[in-house]
Amino acid sequence: MSLALASALLGAPAFAQTPAGDALRGKALFDNPAQASGNNGLMTCSSCHGSVEARRATISQNTGGAYDPYANIEFGTAMTRLVAALQGQQAMAAFRVLTAQQVSDIAAYRRTRRRPILPTRRN
Repeated sequence: MSLALASALLGAPAFAQTPAGDALRGKALFDNPAQASGNNGLMTCSSCHGSVEARRATISQNTGGAYDPYANIEFGTAMTRLVAALQGQQAMAAFRVLTAQQVSDIAAYRRTRRRPILPTRRN
């Protein structure tokens, strides 16, 4: 499924037709999209966006929330923002080769990052 089809699905009322994302595949794509997608010309996402937590904080802030690297980002929000960036940002043009499944996987990874559980101190 191409990015154009993914975009059409996002604009259609049947949002449920968007492929389910797999966060493990999404992590591999975020960390090394060239290797994970087989498209050797792709840079890592972190080369421009930093960590996935930094990206989540920016999404949270840009959608009316606090700058929080562990904000609760819904899958639909992550998917919509990613597709909009792929379509509208020239710097993201190289990533338009990703399939709808791969885009969905990256969105799932961005959505599933959780606040770390810190050990409690015992006195």
